[in-house]
Amino acid sequence: MGSRQTLEAHLGKPEQVFCYPSGKYDDAAVALLASAGYVAAVTSDYGTMQTAADLLRLKRIRVRGGDALPRFIDRLGY
Repeated sequence: MGSRQTLEAHLGKPEQVFCYPSGKYDDAAVALLASAGYVAAVTSDYGTMQTAADLLRLKRIRVRGGDALPRFIDRLGY
């Protein structure tokens, strides 16, 4: 909660999104964030499919510094 309060003080608005440290999380962490009022959180789980019902477990696609746009599009699966 300390980091959240620091961010809110610097940004002047509520912080509603969380990034799990090293992408690691469990059901207890998800429940804690929900009770603290977070709206969404990102994991390091690979994926492009998201649902509004699971915004506290958002998946991501790794983008490497040398990736060109076509490579990134390939990773998205389109």
